[in-house]
Amino acid sequence: MKRVITALAGGAVVATVAFASASALQLNGGYLQASDSKSTVCDSDGVDVHWGLETDNNTVSNVRISGIDAACAGAKMFVKVDGKKYSTTVAAPETKITFPAVDASTLNSVRVWIQS
Repeated sequence: MKRVITALAGGAVVATVAFASASALQLNGGYLQASDSKSTVCDSDGVDVHWGLETDNNTVSNVRISGIDAACAGAKMFVKVDGKKYSTTVAAPETKITFPAVDASTLNSVRVWIQS
């Protein structure tokens, strides 16, 4: 009986540590680059994404992308919000794309990419 209780307690400790470690992980969607040129990399270290959250009505109406390498300037940047695509021309080191306000609590899918 003592062995069973010790095994269960040990399992609980391992599960708790694993859960706590996972909750501390930072999310990083990584990056995918595509181009018709021979060099497909214009920003090898990725970019930062900042949402334009309106706290008075809990909506998102823009996304600001910063940390864009100068080599990406002039390329097209796209944002796809819940299936609707918006685009602009990249201005390094920061670009902002606006779109019709979306209720933040219903936002399901957002994708950002740069296409040269």
